[in-house]
Amino acid sequence: MRSYTWFRYGDAIISDTQRIVQYRTYQAEIPNRENPEFIRMSGFLKQKSDELGFKFRNYDNYGIDIRPGLGSPLLGFFAHGDVVPADEKNWKYEPFSGILVDGQIHGRGTVDDKSPVIAMLYVMKA
Repeated sequence: MRSYTWFRYGDAIISDTQRIVQYRTYQAEIPNRENPEFIRMSGFLKQKSDELGFKFRNYDNYGIDIRPGLGSPLLGFFAHGDVVPADEKNWKYEPFSGILVDGQIHGRGTVDDKSPVIAMLYVMKA
């Protein structure tokens, strides 16, 4: 039996996970907080937070706080959106494509980093 969250938001969870995977958020020559990919991903999360009616706060690109609203009971979920660099020759599909194949999203961060960020947003919304 599918959960309410999946029934209500499943299509959005899939498309938002595909999108967040496309940000190449791995360690580069510049600090993560100055990396344009991390900044773009933060902008995406701000947009999603606004759409879902959440309060969004960016701490100088060191961390992000997303919550249902001021005065809401606080239950913390912690996740990160940075990933280990991906050697494309070791991937069947491009690691930052977020391609959906046979019901599975392929890409760096789909299992451990980025998909939990999206899942938590929709669990909070539900």
